[in-house]
Amino acid sequence: MALKSSTAFIESRYGSTVQDLKVGLGNLEISGSYATPAAAGLLSGRVHGFSKGYGKSYLQGKLIKRDGTDTLIEGQWRHDPGPLSKGFFEMKWDETSRTMKGWWAEGEDGTRQEWTWTPITTTMAALSEFVQSVHMSRYTVVCCWTFFWFTLVQMMLSLSPPSGDHGEKTQLGFNIMYSGSYISFLSAYFFMQKRPSTAYMTGVLLYTLGYLTFVVLYSIILLDTYDHGDEIYLLGSLLFLSGSLFLILATLPSQSILKYSPFFKGASLFWGSMAFLIGSILFTIDSANAINGNESSPVYVKVGYGVFLAGRLYFLWGSTTPEVSFFLTPQKRVMRSGTNVLEYDSNVEM
Repeated sequence: MALKSSTAFIESRYGSTVQDLKVGLGNLEISGSYATPAAAGLLSGRVHGFSKGYGKSYLQGKLIKRDGTDTLIEGQWRHDPGPLSKGFFEMKWDETSRTMKGWWAEGEDGTRQEWTWTPITTTMAALSEFVQSVHMSRYTVVCCWTFFWFTLVQMMLSLSPPSGDHGEKTQLGFNIMYSGSYISFLSAYFFMQKRPSTAYMTGVLLYTLGYLTFVVLYSIILLDTYDHGDEIYLLGSLLFLSGSLFLILATLPSQSILKYSPFFKGASLFWGSMAFLIGSILFTIDSANAINGNESSPVYVKVGYGVFLAGRLYFLWGSTTPEVSFFLTPQKRVMRSGTNVLEYDSNVEM
């Protein structure tokens, strides 16, 4: 049985939260992890870096009580992936500074580097720990599934419009849900220690504004006041189009042509963004026709939702991690050695 620490720590090497720190009650083994930076992309990751993501360092150690000394934590760390490989560490509680102090070293003969773990217990720290934990990954995958089913219903409504205002009410409800979810993602970026690239966050912001614009559109339709409705439709479409361009810029795969394959997970966010760009172009054409007095073509809307639906699947795929699969289960293999259970990632995207 393992006891999870209720205290979170910020480690001094990368400024990351030490997550999921657990102590085995039987064998006194310690386990945990923290985020590490992966290779940065264009302009130090500000534009193109999100698709490479950030690595993780896994901690595995044990509580040791030495004669005449305080209780120590001794163990090993392993980056997977990350800028370093693996090594050793030793930490102990310092009563004066009220922090965990010690050292880390890469390899058996590496130079010992000073290391400090500072406890954090504020609400901000709790939110920071959540958005960088496996719970945020699960929340993201749940949202992606929800958005997929919403988009499927929207496509069905475009193929077979219901009588009365049921379609408009459904669209309003969906766009309110979209808006709330995307606002939560923007809020999460504020608490993240390792944020996505600026281009990616800008794309998400533009999508959020797009969904809010369609909330306004369907609200005025239900209120029977369609003043400037066509202009609002065009504005929402243009917000999605521009947001898709930013996401494409942020998620461009590496220069290798093979990395652009639609069957390569590393390109899944890119293809999701590309699908949303194509769909947004179709909606923009339809809205521009309406403003110019031309008859709106249902084909643009139907095909647009169909392309969006494909994009939802790509975004869902891109949101899965070694710890959270399509169905929220860990993508890990488990090896048992006696009474110990060792887990390792079986699907890490390098």
